[in-house]
Amino acid sequence: MNINEISAKLPPAPAGVESWIRKELVNKTYLIYNKKENKVVCTRCGHTYRADRFYIERGDTGECPRCHSKGEYKPSGVGRRNLDEHVRVLIFVHRGKTVYGTLTEVTVNFSPFGKPQLDRWLSAIYVFNDKEQIYYKNHPWYGWERRNNIKLPATAQVYNWYSTPKWIRTEIYEDNLEDVFEKSCLKYQYDRDFFDNNEFMPSDYISYISKSLKQQSIELLRKAGFEKLAAARVFNYGGQKCVNWKGKDLKKILRLPMRHIKFLRQHDPRLTDLAAFQKLTEKEKLNTPFKIIEDIADIRDWYLDQIAGYISPLNLIKYKHEKDLGGLFVSDWLDYIHNCEKLGMDISRKSILLPEDFMEAHDAAAEKVRTETSRKQDKKIAAATFDVSIERNGLACYMARSQTELNRESRHLTHCVRGYGDRIIRGSCYIFFIRKAEKMDIPFYTLELDNKGEFRQCRGYKNCNMTEEIEMFVNEFVKDFKKILKSRNKERSAA
Repeated sequence: MNINEISAKLPPAPAGVESWIRKELVNKTYLIYNKKENKVVCTRCGHTYRADRFYIERGDTGECPRCHSKGEYKPSGVGRRNLDEHVRVLIFVHRGKTVYGTLTEVTVNFSPFGKPQLDRWLSAIYVFNDKEQIYYKNHPWYGWERRNNIKLPATAQVYNWYSTPKWIRTEIYEDNLEDVFEKSCLKYQYDRDFFDNNEFMPSDYISYISKSLKQQSIELLRKAGFEKLAAARVFNYGGQKCVNWKGKDLKKILRLPMRHIKFLRQHDPRLTDLAAFQKLTEKEKLNTPFKIIEDIADIRDWYLDQIAGYISPLNLIKYKHEKDLGGLFVSDWLDYIHNCEKLGMDISRKSILLPEDFMEAHDAAAEKVRTETSRKQDKKIAAATFDVSIERNGLACYMARSQTELNRESRHLTHCVRGYGDRIIRGSCYIFFIRKAEKMDIPFYTLELDNKGEFRQCRGYKNCNMTEEIEMFVNEFVKDFKKILKSRNKERSAA
């Protein structure tokens, strides 16, 4: 059918639509007053009453004596175009077995004195029946255009980044919805609980009607208790290959025998749950609690690929449940295994792969790796530095010569010098520890100089700045260190 044929057959909108728009969709209420004519009009209900019965000032809030709506007072002689509201309204009607949908852009115009005027523009028309599905979109410039992809059209785009499209709000008229479904080709598709449980939006109704007419599997799944799978099809979620949407019975749709379908039906699985269950062996399907299946389904694919190189995800999640480990267990376990590999441990042994006390084993492996890493780093840093120690006026300063020292300094002063080891190794900086002469074991300030001995920064506890005393000491130390560096470079050049 072309647009003219559809328009000729299109049933009228239900009688209650305009009342519903005014009552439910219009957000604001205004009390428009004219003191000369001694009257006030409520835009919510249209009631007109005498102005001299109330104290009225522009911008104040009043209450309509009939509908008791609270509204802002607005003078009748002032333009109110900036008060306009915009909403798209989706309405379904039927003629025989055919369902018609219309999407109308409604402007609520508050300019008239009295009830606001509803300006309408029909932006889309849908036709649904057992034989065909039709969608026409009305373009402001080009007119009606037939589209193949049955969906709710997107709101008009704006070119200002900070602007919001006028028609971003879309509502559906639901008062006649049950009647439309049950007296048309959608007789078996009406399910109020399904719509409410999944918080259907207007666009979801379009998707649901279109896909339900094409694929009986959605109805079969919904009625059999697989509501999440049916909703996933409507919302077009990813990972739908685990379901045969063209199937005509549950066994073909879910690719499972009835004994497994009965088990899954009790839990209303997600797509990911179904996919995880399908990958289990027959014995595993019969003996695996659903909670474990859910946990396997929640593991990201790139984690699954890593886990599979060491152990089956099912056995790992069973271990997690046996030990009552937390939600971050999978990533923690992979960290643990990678540390075990770095340490050369035999991860083929079950006692290492799945230790009796996981957290203790995890922390021990991490600490060994840190110790080993620090040991290697210590040697490199020692090779890139040299002994320097200067003391004056009750303060002392010496060069950092190991990663272990950097870690300790960072831990005590709560700053980030632990991350400077690689810079020292590359020769891009030198790090010095400033101490009070009588408390050489207690971190005080940390100084960074570049490879030419120029000052970069000096930080104390929680990155605090230098005191005047420390600044004076640092200035003198920099001068001394430049001399030491110059002398050392000469010696190395001569050698």
